[in-house]
Amino acid sequence: MVPADQVVVVAPDATVLDAMKLMQQHDIHQVPVLEHGRLVGLLTRADVLRQLELRALFAGLAGGANRR
Repeated sequence: MVPADQVVVVAPDATVLDAMKLMQQHDIHQVPVLEHGRLVGLLTRADVLRQLELRALFAGLAGGANRR
């Protein structure tokens, strides 16, 4: 357990890159998303990696469709 005042958090408008940097710097795998002190979500490394995989997949599909 980590004391509440030491929990690493991000705001909803934080970039994914900033959130990943925080997770890497603090060697954590998830970060709460707080808005005005209220929990609105939880971002995990797995979520981010999956999103990047999907973006790469769809970018590849879109690129292939444009070549036809």
